[in-house]
Amino acid sequence: MPLSILTILRLRPAASDGLRVVQVSDLHVGPQTSRRFLARVSQSVRALAPDLVVVTGDLVDDRVEDARIFGAWVHALDAGDSRAPLGV
Repeated sequence: MPLSILTILRLRPAASDGLRVVQVSDLHVGPQTSRRFLARVSQSVRALAPDLVVVTGDLVDDRVEDARIFGAWVHALDAGDSRAPLGV
C-alpha cells in the first residue's frame, strides 16, 4: 500500500495562521494493539478537524504484519470526507 509524503518547504507565518496540525505519536502497533484502539485514535483525530496530521515516534513494535496494520490505519485515516485537507 503506497504512502504519500507531503513536504512543506516553508510556511510563512501569515500562511500558517489558523493551520490546525494534529500529531499522533508512539502508537506501538503490535500484538497487543487492538483495532478498537486504533479506531478510537482515528475518531479522536477526526474530531479535531485537522488541516494536517503528522504521525511520529514509535509506530510499530516488531512484526511485519503489524506494519501492514499500521499502513492500513494510515490509509484509512487519509481517506473519506473527514480527511485532513493537507494529508496524513
